[in-house]
Amino acid sequence: MSFMKLSRQLESLRKETISLDNLKFKTIEKNSRNITHLAINESEKTTLIYFRGVSKVTGDIQWYESKSTYSLIDAQKVFKNEDFSEILSDGITKSNTKNWHKTQSEINSEKETLEKLTKKELIEIIIEQM
Repeated sequence: MSFMKLSRQLESLRKETISLDNLKFKTIEKNSRNITHLAINESEKTTLIYFRGVSKVTGDIQWYESKSTYSLIDAQKVFKNEDFSEILSDGITKSNTKNWHKTQSEINSEKETLEKLTKKELIEIIIEQM
């Protein structure tokens, strides 16, 4: 079962690599909402706006996206000016699009590291995370 969990994680990482290619992201100034990064998809005429934040309670990384889709022009203004208060008031939701703040080389490096581990090492990692 542990090996299956790792296989699912690797598959998830592969899917993330594909879906993240079109996202433009940046680190933003410190703010009261603990939002650390913004992202938009510039390959379409409309886009969701993606957020990476840090929980004020647990310190865990949290991933969100806007509930509404925005024109690329409006999304680019939000992105450029880091003015996301209107987006937050329109509503955000937990996002399944994660880890987009990493560069492609960081994602590839993580993937390669996981693929080089022995079965025993993989099992030890999974047990540590339980």
